[in-house]
Amino acid sequence: MKLMVASAAVALLALATGCRQYEEVYSVSFRTKNGVELATGNISLTSPLPATGTMRGWYTLQLRNVQITSKEMEIFFQLFHGRESGSVEWTVGAPRMGSAPSSFDFMPGFVDSNIIAHASPVGRGAWRGRWSYSIFAGSREGGSFDVARK
Repeated sequence: MKLMVASAAVALLALATGCRQYEEVYSVSFRTKNGVELATGNISLTSPLPATGTMRGWYTLQLRNVQITSKEMEIFFQLFHGRESGSVEWTVGAPRMGSAPSSFDFMPGFVDSNIIAHASPVGRGAWRGRWSYSIFAGSREGGSFDVARK
C-alpha cells in the first residue's frame, strides 16, 4: 500500500512540475567549397553529447534554392532530396591534445549513397569541418560544415 501511495505521489509530482524529455539542439550548415550555403538546419539529441562514443540524433534541414554549378552540389541535392529530415549518427573521437574530432553520418545504414561530415572543435559547443559524399561511383569532398549548440 505504501508503495502505491509513493508511486502515485511521484507521478503527480512529475506532472505538476512539467516533467520534460531532455533535448540538446545544435544548428548545422552545409556550404560549397566557394562558400555558397546549400542547407541549414538542426540536430537534436535526446541525451547529452558524450565525451567519446557514438550517439544517434535527428536532423532537419532546409535546402536552399541555389543554382547548381558543380557535381558536388548536384549530388548533395540528389542525396538530400526527400530526406530533409532523418537519423544522424554523431561520433565523437578520442580526445587528442585537447580536441575531440567528430564525424556525422547523415544516412546511417545506406551503403549506396551517403553524406558524411568530419569536424573539429573550434570553441565550446562549436565544430567546423568538411562534408563529403559517397556513392557507388566514388566519393568527393563537397565543402564546409559547421555545427554549434543553440
